[in-house]
Amino acid sequence: REERIIHLGRIDSDSKKQFTLVRAFGLIAAKYRDWSVHFYGPVDRNNKAYLEDMLSYIKSNNLDQQIFFHKSVDNVKAVLDQGSIFAFPSANEGFPLALTEAMSSGLACIGMRACPGVNSLIKDGVDGILSEDDDESFAKSLERLMLDSVLRSKLGYNAHLKMQEYTAEKIWLKWESIFSRVKTDTKGV
Repeated sequence: REERIIHLGRIDSDSKKQFTLVRAFGLIAAKYRDWSVHFYGPVDRNNKAYLEDMLSYIKSNNLDQQIFFHKSVDNVKAVLDQGSIFAFPSANEGFPLALTEAMSSGLACIGMRACPGVNSLIKDGVDGILSEDDDESFAKSLERLMLDSVLRSKLGYNAHLKMQEYTAEKIWLKWESIFSRVKTDTKGV
């Protein structure tokens, strides 16, 4: 895998909070010139100014050779296979599909400790890292993984194993069990 940090998701100032990743990486980027951050996802019209603010920050901090924005992609697995870290600074999520895809691909993941959805999927230090909700904490989490390929491998492997709980076969078995219980419970009604 390349020394690449990946983020998947629409550009969104309220929910996805990509600027946190930009600023956090900016705090440590000078020490890690071989590392880059790649954002994949659309920008809706309500967040064009947010993107422009990030691009201005990137340019003024000489990060334009390390931070890149790309359009949405059809082959998400190919993108994830190029990365070493999946960074997900969201403030709130339901069931974050991008995070589950990254975990399934065996990427070491970083998310926010206070983010519902993320904190229910990542077990800190076991199958990912949960960061506090500030730039410095996120930078420390990034740096910890950037410096330790063994930790990245361990967390990624554990994340991949954890995502086996969500295979189609296991989910269908759970649905069948629910339907059977409902059918049995309603027979006497």
